[in-house]
Amino acid sequence: MGICISLPAQTKQTNTIFVPAVLGTGVTPADNQYFGELIVWILDNQQYRLTDTPRNASHTLSSVIMPQNMVGETFASQMFVLHLVLRDNSTGGVLFFDDLFYSNPGEISELLVTRLDRLMAYSVVNVTRDAGNYGLIVPEPDTWRSREWFFGALVYWAPRIYVGEGTSTYYVNFGVGLYTDYTFKKRAGGLSNLSIGTGLELAPDWVAITDRESARDLVLEIPLLVKYSFKPSTHFLLAPYAGININLALYAETKPPILAWRAGFQYGVKAGQGMVVIDPWFSMDIGLSSLAIDPKMQYLRYMMHIGIGYRFGVGG
Repeated sequence: MGICISLPAQTKQTNTIFVPAVLGTGVTPADNQYFGELIVWILDNQQYRLTDTPRNASHTLSSVIMPQNMVGETFASQMFVLHLVLRDNSTGGVLFFDDLFYSNPGEISELLVTRLDRLMAYSVVNVTRDAGNYGLIVPEPDTWRSREWFFGALVYWAPRIYVGEGTSTYYVNFGVGLYTDYTFKKRAGGLSNLSIGTGLELAPDWVAITDRESARDLVLEIPLLVKYSFKPSTHFLLAPYAGININLALYAETKPPILAWRAGFQYGVKAGQGMVVIDPWFSMDIGLSSLAIDPKMQYLRYMMHIGIGYRFGVGG
């Protein structure tokens, strides 16, 4: 494979790109449509502004499929090459060209993402996405973190500190949670990485009253969260979030306040069709808790959580 880049990195520019139909012949005529739609999807996903005609574009990215016979002393095989060329429409000069060899179109879908990333880094940067909808349904290498809906499950360590007239702690404490998030994607323009989420969490409470007496409960927590996702590389997701919890004591042995505030930071690593997540967060009640057997005994709850689980997306 060969790659040539003739233009150094530029910054703070607004550029437009015209992507004509893919020419040539591949394994089947469907190759042309596959690569054409995939190229446009990649550029659109990277927030390039695409145009319908070259007259309205500052650049043209053209592509041609050509057969390539691979012949050796003991073998011969039929392959194809996808030849990419980026031109500056104002001068007609070639800014970027690349050749990707394949025998099956799906073999180079992720490689095509990488190569077009280089195009963005060296030739056309800081551009804005056109509002047009190209209606594409293509294999998406980034789908594991770019879906509209996400579902997940966690198990977590949940140490708690109770502060009233004295202080008690409950370190050997664990909980489970089920979650769903909705990502606004293109509907929110610049807020395309913003999401809202909720779920169900179960974790025990164990408050020491005296050395010999204690109160146990099982608390159902319903988080209502706002989250913003960052994508530092092709295999990671970072998502800080904040919001509130709704607290419901299921055994009614304790009486936590109805609301608690919450802040955390979720780390995601690509695994299969979804991601493995590590999720530390802190929460504290908005108000005092009390005991059913003695309502005058009040205390504050400080709650740390460190969870691990799996998250996957659908739709979008």
